[in-house]
Parts: sequence; structure tokens; C-alpha cells
Amino acid sequence: MRDRTLQTALVVGAILASVTASSQDGAAQVIRSGPPTCKAIALTFDMCPVRDGAGYDAPLIDTLVSKHIPATFFLSGRWVATHEAEVRALLSVPFFEIGTHGQLHAHLPMLDADRQRREIQGPVTLLQTRYGRSAPLFRPPYGEYDERTERADEGHAGTSNRDQAGPEPRFCQAVRGVPCPSAAGPRRS
Repeated sequence: MRDRTLQTALVVGAILASVTASSQDGAAQVIRSGPPTCKAIALTFDMCPVRDGAGYDAPLIDTLVSKHIPATFFLSGRWVATHEAEVRALLSVPFFEIGTHGQLHAHLPMLDADRQRREIQGPVTLLQTRYGRSAPLFRPPYGEYDERTERADEGHAGTSNRDQAGPEPRFCQAVRGVPCPSAAGPRRS
């Protein structure tokens, strides 16, 4: 199964390498958003605790690095707390973007607003205090969120971090620039 995953990733990487624009250093550009007619794809990975292993596919990440393929990694707080070497490796790649994926990978709509805020903010605080790195992106675990989740993403001053960079994560489903739907109720992506 792991060989199949790596093979699929390599094919996707080769496609990406052939269609992305290069920067001055030869690396592919990180594409944060584009017009709806854009036919590009974004590689995103969730880094969460798994039963066996580290949940870190070193050959896949080595391939992304060697081919200069940008990707976004959404790290859970529990994973960050137990994988220092892997976190440092991801943070060291300039064309990788880092976001968070909740502290414990909880079902957010099942939590009250205060617990949602703590679930969202936990890994952001951990990355900032332990690694000196901000994490402005957030992908809700299981793709589930509700209006309280969107409000939990608002900054301390009452302004939404979807519109400005700040100490709290920007709510997104995949990568920066992907807006959240506005309909009420739990959602799954």
C-alpha cells in the first residue's frame, strides 16, 4: 500500500512539476489561490497521530523536496508535540506551507465555542512557542465545522483572520484563498 501511495504521489508530483511556474531559484511557486477556472491542484497533507509509525512519509517528503514541489501540511497539536525532528524538517523547506489541524483532531461541531477555540489555538501556540513559527492556516478535522468554528477563528480584537494575518489561524478548507461556505450547520469537505 505504501508503494502505491508513493507511486501516486510521484505521478502527481511529475504533473505538478510540468505545469507550475518556476521561481528564480528553480523551485515551483507556492500557489495560494487562483481564479475558479484555474486547472491547478494543491497538494495538502494532514499530519495527525496514527496507530503505527510516525504518520510521516519520509520518501514522499524527500521526493517533494528534491523536485521542488510545494505542499501544505496541516499539523495537529498532538502530532507536533511528539514529532520534533519531523516538524523541524517540514519547517526547514521554504516552499512548504504549514497550517494546523486542531489539537486533538476533535469533531468541532460537537464542542462548545470555548473548547473549539482551544482546539484551534492549541497547535498554533505550540508551533509559536516551541519553533518560533506562526501557522496562519487551519483545516478543520474531518472537514467538519459550524458557525461557532468560524467565530472561534476570529482574532482577539474581534476581526476575522480570514482578512488579515494575525496570531490566530486563518480558517480554510485547503489552502489560503479558499473561502468557507456561509451556510449554517455542520459541513464536511
